[in-house]
Amino acid sequence: MKALSDIRSLVLFETIAASYPQGLRSNDLNQNLQLTSKQLYSRISSLVDAGLVKKRSGRYFLTSYGRVIHASLNIMNKASLNYHKLVAIDAIEASNVNSSFPEEERKNIVQILIQNKQVRDFLLNGDILRTNAADNESQRPSIPVITIPQ
Repeated sequence: MKALSDIRSLVLFETIAASYPQGLRSNDLNQNLQLTSKQLYSRISSLVDAGLVKKRSGRYFLTSYGRVIHASLNIMNKASLNYHKLVAIDAIEASNVNSSFPEEERKNIVQILIQNKQVRDFLLNGDILRTNAADNESQRPSIPVITIPQ
């Protein structure tokens, strides 16, 4: 998605997400980014044009689409944080190509290695966006640290 390809646009998007439910005014958005007015307007316009952000009563909020994209970015980040464990699961499964790998053993391995509930549930059930308030780290969206595995 082009609107989020620039790191400052992504940080702007995450900042708006973290402001839920009250939203942010444009002057509040630029406190940490230190963009010129033109740069800020250009990035906000890009997010609005992509359908990720909307302006209401002088404040910026994520749209429903933006909230889904935000949740997807969070799950991708959580998967990245578990990258080496996911590779280990693949290696264990690959080592049993000639014999059937018992599903119960696979489930046990996933339960042991993957601590994040969303990533674990996806591996076990294929259900990526199911969340339970009691299992979330917090009720408010947070700005994730984007980690790229080496």
